Amino acid sequence: MDLESMDGTSFFAYKINANGQVVGECWCAAQSKAALWDPANGMRDIGALPGSICSNAYGINNIGQVVGGCRTDSGNRAFLWDPVNGMRDLGNLPGATHNIAYDINSYGQVVGSSGIPTEKRAFLWDPATGMKDLGTLPDGSQSRAYGVNDNAQVVGFSGNSEWSRAFLWDEKYGMMDLGCLPGGTESKAYGINNNGQIVGFSSTPAGNRAFLWDPASGMKNLGTLPDGIESRALGITDDGQVVGFSVCTSGRRAFIWDSVNGMRDLNVLLKEECQKTGRMFTDARAIKKGTKGKTLIATRHDDGGCIVESIKMSSLDN
Repeated sequence: MDLESMDGTSFFAYKINANGQVVGECWCAAQSKAALWDPANGMRDIGALPGSICSNAYGINNIGQVVGGCRTDSGNRAFLWDPVNGMRDLGNLPGATHNIAYDINSYGQVVGSSGIPTEKRAFLWDPATGMKDLGTLPDGSQSRAYGVNDNAQVVGFSGNSEWSRAFLWDEKYGMMDLGCLPGGTESKAYGINNNGQIVGFSSTPAGNRAFLWDPASGMKNLGTLPDGIESRALGITDDGQVVGFSVCTSGRRAFIWDSVNGMRDLNVLLKEECQKTGRMFTDARAIKKGTKGKTLIATRHDDGGCIVESIKMSSLDN
């Protein structure tokens, strides 16, 4: 199903919840607007904080709370939105001028980054205690948080101008370096499920590769699609299905990976949908198991976003 923006221009999808609600940004008059698409009500502009030039929505939980960022003349501001209370400013860490929120869990805990443009820190915001600085890895000067699960485990990356490493943070152990794939020097984590499995990418001598990190077995190279040059993993379900993109000699292509079938091209699995629209799926941003047993994927074309349900593509669950 293609999702169009409020005025028919491009909608870029970033996250999806189990109810099929999708958040992202619509481009209207050369400006981005945070937007929420709902299967029942269609697309809506969720607004912006006072004084904002533009807004972007990056995360949504299963009760419809949305997080993202607004740009103002004085800096960026992280927000939390819900349909009852509207949009609120999440504040910032001491001295920060640029703040952005990327993900939110079922308990309303939010993660993102806060700081100045050259030095940002990963944060965890809690409805009861506010914003907490998660620090950095040893010798790191900055960090950013991109994902949080319902156990308040946070993932992202930390480093400096010379290196970066994917991290896992929790309240008990603090920030842990997840390392890199063999021969790699850089890694970043983008998503975590409620079983503590983490996805992202790591550099390797052959190029960047999508990884799946598991608490029991560590970091696994997910490879690339055929003729692939590199790959990155962006989202994971609680049962271990992973989505992302692979850059191939024929262009960038969205993938889904699972432990039985390995990495598969969504353009091949969704051939009928591609033929109908005449457009390729270039990346898959997020994946959720829906409340009605469907697999819901927020993915993109070159010029917009869409949501696809597994009821139309049973091969995903083979």
